[in-house]
Amino acid sequence: TGGMLLKAVESTGAKRGIKNIISLVTEENEVSCRFHEKHGFEKMGKLESVGFKFGKWLGVYFYQKQIQTDI
Repeated sequence: TGGMLLKAVESTGAKRGIKNIISLVTEENEVSCRFHEKHGFEKMGKLESVGFKFGKWLGVYFYQKQIQTDI
């Protein structure tokens, strides 16, 4: 599942010294927005009309999740 894959990415990233994961999600993708928020990502902002998808311009949200706090 997506949650299992995310857990593996976080674990691998932490072992490699990565402090944060950044994710970009188009504004109309409510399922992906909910997934990120459910898994501890914080919505940090929105870029207006920067993604072209399905024949139209869309805003893109950017999410951040801190995976290491001891750095």
